[in-house]
Amino acid sequence: MEWLQQGIQRLGSDAIERLVTTDWVVEQLRAHNPDPTAGGLLGALDYAFFDSPRSLLLRLCELDDHPVHARLTLEGTQWRITAIYN
Repeated sequence: MEWLQQGIQRLGSDAIERLVTTDWVVEQLRAHNPDPTAGGLLGALDYAFFDSPRSLLLRLCELDDHPVHARLTLEGTQWRITAIYN
């Protein structure tokens, strides 16, 4: 999160749009299993829970191994990643 704070200070209100790119999202989701032949995202998936009919919470990697959490939200007929955090 330090890089985000520095980006906000340096880039102002456009920081999130400029720092959180598709490549960054892919990097976060692959952080614990970067080899797609070893299961990729599904190989790292440790937990999945629908906390509402339109919201899915995923945990990649076990709790004691600095997991990445992702929230997907149903928008119309498409799932969209709406949050990624450690």
